[in-house]
Amino acid sequence: LGAATTATAQDAEMAKMVGVNVGNIQVLTMFLSAVLAAIAGIFYAQNYTITPEIGIIVLLFAFAIVILGGLGSIGGSIVGSFIVGYITTTVMLLGGIRYGYIITLLIVIVTLIVRPRGLFGKEARI
Repeated sequence: LGAATTATAQDAEMAKMVGVNVGNIQVLTMFLSAVLAAIAGIFYAQNYTITPEIGIIVLLFAFAIVILGGLGSIGGSIVGSFIVGYITTTVMLLGGIRYGYIITLLIVIVTLIVRPRGLFGKEARI
């Protein structure tokens, strides 16, 4: 199942040619991601007030981490999460919570200017 999912993610047409049912793999992947998102939402909602904009802060940090680490790089996302977490926490301790959010957006802007593909991202070939 893991190899079929990886093959489908990398090249769906080629996966079809070797006998993988691409439609079923895509449906299963979407189902599993929805279940995991629902479980994460349940745990997150236990600690915070439920409002329409409940996930904006989490989305901001996730966006910054993925941009800093590089799209598609799991190792880059891990390193990016440590960098964003430490910098943001330090700035929040020294200056206040709002400055922590501002510095997170500045990390994204600086990363996109200096190294658009992120720390561990690969250059895309067109």
